[in-house]
Amino acid sequence: MSNPNPTRPRAVTFSQFSRLAYIPNDEAGSKWYSSGERNHFRQALIRDATRVSRALESASTEGILPDPEQLCECIGIEMLMNRGFALYSMEKKRRHVDAVLSEQMLQRQRGVCDLERLSEISRTGSEWTTERAQKLATGYSKLPND
Repeated sequence: MSNPNPTRPRAVTFSQFSRLAYIPNDEAGSKWYSSGERNHFRQALIRDATRVSRALESASTEGILPDPEQLCECIGIEMLMNRGFALYSMEKKRRHVDAVLSEQMLQRQRGVCDLERLSEISRTGSEWTTERAQKLATGYSKLPND
């Protein structure tokens, strides 16, 4: 008899083991960005997001649709374009992490390790990001390819 509810492939898996890579301090400078470099990247990101957001906002108040080049400049900084959505997204992420950590703590207290349950909680909590990514991909696929 076939299973009426076939399981979907898991998007997230949890390992019972962690992996630690030790990098000597004298090699760290060649492996990671310095705090100054990270700060520069962060400031450039904020500056670019502000510039693009203002350009799109002024275009929309004038009834002008953004051109494909302007939309392409938004790829990857969508969260910075709208403060309300950024706050909403941060809260959803916080709840997702809380749900997974709470389940881990509950399982630890019960002395069980149910990876399937953890995976389901994680999948449920991240469905909205998958749907959002699909919508963005669909929208970006409609942009002309140069």
